[in-house]
Amino acid sequence: MKERVVTKIGLANTSYGEQKNSAADYAKPFIWRHGSWEQTPETDMSIPGGAGAIVSTIPDMLEFIQALFNGKLVTSEQLELMKPEFGDFGLGMFKFNFSGHTCFGHTGYIDGIFAEVGYFPKEKVAIAYCSNGGAYPRNEVLSGVMSIYFNMPYTIPTFKVTRLDAARLARYPGTYISRDTPRKITITEDDGVLSVEYPGQQAFPLQPVSANTFECKMLGATLAFGTAQQAFVMTRGDQSYSYSLEP
Repeated sequence: MKERVVTKIGLANTSYGEQKNSAADYAKPFIWRHGSWEQTPETDMSIPGGAGAIVSTIPDMLEFIQALFNGKLVTSEQLELMKPEFGDFGLGMFKFNFSGHTCFGHTGYIDGIFAEVGYFPKEKVAIAYCSNGGAYPRNEVLSGVMSIYFNMPYTIPTFKVTRLDAARLARYPGTYISRDTPRKITITEDDGVLSVEYPGQQAFPLQPVSANTFECKMLGATLAFGTAQQAFVMTRGDQSYSYSLEP
């Protein structure tokens, strides 16, 4: 990597990660749990190799993807092989579509740290994203950035948290099971805010959108409770799952 990429195009801040990222200027991974940030365990960088141990910065990621598409790293024939011929994945790159604009790139994730880099060949626009924790979907962030760039309508989110009264809050917490999927869901309450979580994963806040309907942006899901309050239907995209309170 150093010989064929880093040195070749002058990436000053891209390298193979040190053991447990001990350097002081490395970003530490965090998750949002029960109203506060919690640092997550770090993987030893001797384990993931190219699937998570490469350390970089936003400027270097942008420099890399532009160099790749400008013929500084591979030939044009090799670049075409990297693009998907059929479907969405080629030899190293995904194909993304944003409202008629085609982008090629890749995503990355390890220990709660997300990275994404892409290039719009027609527009000659590069985009890169990094976060070391989050309680808001990165796709929403990227969609917002690209909507603004392409002069499309976009409303900046307010991140308003609605706190519910105690009587209403008491209806929802508990562990729920479903006949549609083996995954249980737990709904908890903290300081007047409801959260939803799968076993072993972080909890994400629920935002009320109507009397008995809640939205979870991080999961891209809507939870609609029935009148009995001990059952709900979770909708994610075009799929729905019915849940009831575990006996």
